[in-house]
Amino acid sequence: MSNIGVLAVIGLIVIVIALVAWIGVTIRASRNPTLSGARGKGSKRGDNTGGVVRGSPAQVNRRDEVPPSD
Repeated sequence: MSNIGVLAVIGLIVIVIALVAWIGVTIRASRNPTLSGARGKGSKRGDNTGGVVRGSPAQVNRRDEVPPSD
């Protein structure tokens, strides 16, 4: 087997391991999305009441017309 063949086999194995790990992490996260491993309880996120999250008024884009400059 040549050097390129060995690298291709190693690369394929690394890709398969990464894919299996990614699928496993995704499945675990979908089953327990808020569990904290250190404390064993859900994280404190507060109530989700919906609606629009508004930031600082200083960061809002102006929507009025720009005055002409000379």
